[in-house]
Amino acid sequence: MAEVTEKKDTMSGKKGRVTGKKGRVIGKKGRVIGKKGRVTGKKGRVTGKKDRMTEQNRITECQKTGMTGKEGGVTGKEDRMTGKEGRVTGKEGKVTGKEGRVTGNESRLTGKKGGLTEKKDRLAEKKGRLAEKKGRLAEKKDRLAENEVRITGMKSVESLTGMT
Repeated sequence: MAEVTEKKDTMSGKKGRVTGKKGRVIGKKGRVIGKKGRVTGKKGRVTGKKDRMTEQNRITECQKTGMTGKEGGVTGKEDRMTGKEGRVTGKEGKVTGKEGRVTGNESRLTGKKGGLTEKKDRLAEKKGRLAEKKGRLAEKKDRLAENEVRITGMKSVESLTGMT
């Protein structure tokens, strides 16, 4: 039970209590897999002033990396598992659950005090999530079916026009 609210119950005159804990954040913030590339080998800089013998500027050296012999550039350090260049995985955690509603209003029909429990809230949330998931799957199926229809349609058009 979080805190006592100011709202008074009209029937009993008692202060309504807040039920249900505040929603907590689910899912940690995404971590970076594979660090972003560091610079390997320094970029060349001018070494020395004019050469006394030839009166020419000394050459700009570009320090190469010991391993590859390539000129220094930013490398995208790859992740060992996936082999992909480092990028942030996982979306930021969303806040679940609304703040608990104020209970304590007596029911006009039964005269009992309202007691919306956390468990009921949780079950309702779970049902909602499942329904969403089902909806998403149905949408995916529809999309796949559409794609198939489109492909078969294209094939039939090709056969009609005589194109290969």
